[in-house]
Amino acid sequence: MCIFIIGSLIVGEAFPIVEQAFFSFVVGTERPKPQDLSTSANEEIDVVPTNLSNLLEEHKSLYEMSVFVRRVLDSKSEDQLWDLWNRIHEIDDSRIRSVVNQNFVSRFATTSPQKTLNKILSISETQREVLLKTFFGALADENFRDSLSFLSFLNEKDERIALQTILIAHAELSEDQQLEIARQYGHSAVVFDVYRYHLLSLAELNSKAAMTTVAGDLLSNRTHPGMLDLFETIMKYWIDLYGTEAIAQIRSLPAETKYLGLQIGLLHYAQTDPRLAVELAQEQSGQFSDFLLTEVFRTWGASEPVSALEFLTKSDKLNSNFQLFEVLTISWAQHDPQGLLEQMPNLPEALHARATLRALKSLAVESPEEVVLLLDQVNTESKLHVARTIVEYWAQSDLDQTLSWIDSEFSGSDRHSLIRVVLLNIATTSPERAIKLARTEPTGFFEPGLEFEVIDQLARTDVKQAKAMLPFVRDGVTKLSSFGVVGFALVRRQEISEAFALGVELPEKMRDSYNGGLVGDWSIHDAWGLYQAIDTLPTEKSKSRAAVWLLGSHRDSELFSDEEIIHIRSFLSEADTRAVNFQSP
Repeated sequence: MCIFIIGSLIVGEAFPIVEQAFFSFVVGTERPKPQDLSTSANEEIDVVPTNLSNLLEEHKSLYEMSVFVRRVLDSKSEDQLWDLWNRIHEIDDSRIRSVVNQNFVSRFATTSPQKTLNKILSISETQREVLLKTFFGALADENFRDSLSFLSFLNEKDERIALQTILIAHAELSEDQQLEIARQYGHSAVVFDVYRYHLLSLAELNSKAAMTTVAGDLLSNRTHPGMLDLFETIMKYWIDLYGTEAIAQIRSLPAETKYLGLQIGLLHYAQTDPRLAVELAQEQSGQFSDFLLTEVFRTWGASEPVSALEFLTKSDKLNSNFQLFEVLTISWAQHDPQGLLEQMPNLPEALHARATLRALKSLAVESPEEVVLLLDQVNTESKLHVARTIVEYWAQSDLDQTLSWIDSEFSGSDRHSLIRVVLLNIATTSPERAIKLARTEPTGFFEPGLEFEVIDQLARTDVKQAKAMLPFVRDGVTKLSSFGVVGFALVRRQEISEAFALGVELPEKMRDSYNGGLVGDWSIHDAWGLYQAIDTLPTEKSKSRAAVWLLGSHRDSELFSDEEIIHIRSFLSEADTRAVNFQSP
């Protein structure tokens, strides 16, 4: 087994590197002459390795290397080989070191299993997966039960890899038997890993049989998160082998998998032969054909949009399909906005305005300051849409220049909306600057100032920082709203006492409103959590308001039992009791 591992894992230009390194590893600075390779595999090799890091310039034949490695592993004593393996760190190249490790694991897996496993576990976790597979694959071939006994030495991640390898080695086990074994070790999901492995192996031998099997299994296991991915993988493999013949065979599948298979197949062709994909999509009927055409042009627009546009324009059947032009420009704008602007004269005139808007917004993500010079290409309404994207990204690299441009080009509500975009994008990176800027913006009579937007954005990711900014917000509805979002963020973190303590920092006339808003938000997002905590609320009034909200939640969805409703009602104040009774049907 060991003489084939190199060939199965290293391909292309890596062959000479691995051969030379492995040769250097086992023979040191001397190398056998070509005729030596014909000697008996059992002949003792007397060369003692002296320098494992040397890469020899000759001996580049994989066959010669394999024969020599077999001779070394078969002829030297176990102590000599373990001495070599313990010096593996002298090989600098991690790829070569991995291949050498696999050969030694193959050699000792069944003769010194515990010692070999200890050696594997001394290797970094990122490099030992393939060694675990080699080790447990060899053990499972030798003795199934013994291989399972070594799982107890592994962590959860390594145990799953090893169990999967063991089950793959014993394909004769039924799915129920595999599941029973996997459950014993807490890895039921491994059964699907094994199923996936065997189906992919089958696909290499008989892709149609694999496709038929996975299509049938998809119908009964459609909720499994890996099933659809496996179906898509095998479908693409089948199509790569048989082309349009595979597409024709997909039509014989059950309806539910047939449509999914055709979609996968045509989108696969859209990347390699989009014209054929269009032709195949047109062969379908009704809304399914329309859907496939849309997806094909979406994919084509991302890779070769000019060719897609030429094809669409010249097609007698499709050149009047405005939706396909629309889909093409959307995809084009996302992947090559500059090219879309250059091709604008070749698009239907009715698309010019929207296509230009999409292209400029896409360009604004990468080069916002450059797009400023192109805004005269869009109308006033579209200009504001592009400007929002410009300031969103420009503010991150040059805030002062962004603000200067906003002040010079916009006024009134347009300017205010752009400043809001800026604040949302600098709130977490420059909270002090954001609050200072927000305070300069006017507030509506019943609307909070923009400081609230900054605090709200901060509270989503950094409650401590948001709380620290509260002293700098303006009084009135801005302060109450800002305190409210921080308080509810604390509730979500289960910091209930801190949330209610925060309200004490507000003016007395605002505290009831703060507490009422807090239990209201809490009830909307977690009514059961509020019910469990209602006894601990700090004031009788907050308990009563919580009860009102909970009864409202129950009226909409019947969350609570009759006994729980009685308990909730016990917290109602006299005034709230009358209000609730009045609202009850």
